[in-house]
Amino acid sequence: MLASTLATAALVINELMAANAGSVMSPAINFDSWIELYNPGNEAVSLNGLYLSDDPANLKLWRIPAGVGSVPAKGYKVIWLGSNEIKKTQASFKLDCDGGTIILSDANGQIITSQTYPEAMSRTSWARLTDGGDEWGWTADATPGATNATATFATQRLDAPVVSTGSRLFTNTLNVSVDIPEGCTLMYTTDGSLPAAPKAETVEIPWIEQVKNGNCEGTDASNIIYKNGESSSFVKKFTDGVGVNGSRGIQVHAVANATKPSQTQLYVYTPNYTWKTSEHFRFSMKVRADKEAYITAIAQKKYGENIGNGVRMLADTYKVTTEWQEIVFEGTLSAEQAGEEQSWGWWGPNISYSLKTIAFNLNEDKTLENNYYFDDISWQSLPANYVEDTNKESKDGVFNISSTTNLTLRLFKDGYLPSVPVTRSYIKTSNNYT
Repeated sequence: MLASTLATAALVINELMAANAGSVMSPAINFDSWIELYNPGNEAVSLNGLYLSDDPANLKLWRIPAGVGSVPAKGYKVIWLGSNEIKKTQASFKLDCDGGTIILSDANGQIITSQTYPEAMSRTSWARLTDGGDEWGWTADATPGATNATATFATQRLDAPVVSTGSRLFTNTLNVSVDIPEGCTLMYTTDGSLPAAPKAETVEIPWIEQVKNGNCEGTDASNIIYKNGESSSFVKKFTDGVGVNGSRGIQVHAVANATKPSQTQLYVYTPNYTWKTSEHFRFSMKVRADKEAYITAIAQKKYGENIGNGVRMLADTYKVTTEWQEIVFEGTLSAEQAGEEQSWGWWGPNISYSLKTIAFNLNEDKTLENNYYFDDISWQSLPANYVEDTNKESKDGVFNISSTTNLTLRLFKDGYLPSVPVTRSYIKTSNNYT
């Protein structure tokens, strides 16, 4: 009995979390508060018949039932608090987010271990810096049921990300920007999961180039086609001296007094690849013009054949100046953009897609005569079996939203606790509902 009593007395409260919203799910399928007990001894310690309380005047507030089990030797045990009406193995009270004291005692009213804790920070645990040690700190790397040695501790939390646009309905595309303070890393997800800290090693994404001779240096111009404003002919030709640094490129002439924005167009065409709904892609292109102007991007089947009534692509509209600039867009295709169509046969539904071209309208200002120059054009896909990491970093904080998106953002910086996550929902709809 003495040995058992001594083993029980060695137990310590090692970690706790009062504000657990969205962090660790309890057996009651809820984000309940919890404490972790650590047993530094060489034999397991049963918790059956011990008591847990947050009131020094009532040490027997909740009797720990046999179903909670034991704390293994040199090991850990999590006790959940709250949702007792769902799970009887969870305490009948919760940790206080304003701070308090948690007490473990025996049937005789002898306190085994107790711990006072400060006002809670959401998604952050209060833990010993070393298992069973005397120093405590805050960590966003909660380790319930495991050693605290893997956690990173800090005292200050980063402010939440500042997002330019709140949750809203939109048509076509939407540009959203997020401030990235100096020294911080902005991580984001679009699947509802919580953004995690950036990985120490950069994982190379296996992008597949679908545009042949996008650097305009080869002889085959079948993937980059254009139509000058004064002609209805489709031209497949690279021109010497009009690209970046005097290299080969594409030159397109837009006429004044055009009848429609699409009278002058550039086409980026992938004849051997049809793009599909929900496919992730990356597009980039360098462009300049003789005069400042605006261009728009639309989805087409084969070049010259619109999908729908001119479904917008990329960031919709771009401002082109007299200096070379790079258009970069990474996104996911909507069913509308991919030209998705369904038909039915005796075997069930058949789904087809028709997107092969991004066309740029170069006569948005129908009164302006202009020359446009293009170079280094790329349109990339991912392998069909590629499983994309949902936790991503944004280098510039710019998001071009082209389909319904649930964007969750979080800031990270060495020496600081990560910010609370911020979520914005952008729902694409038709003009009838905006």
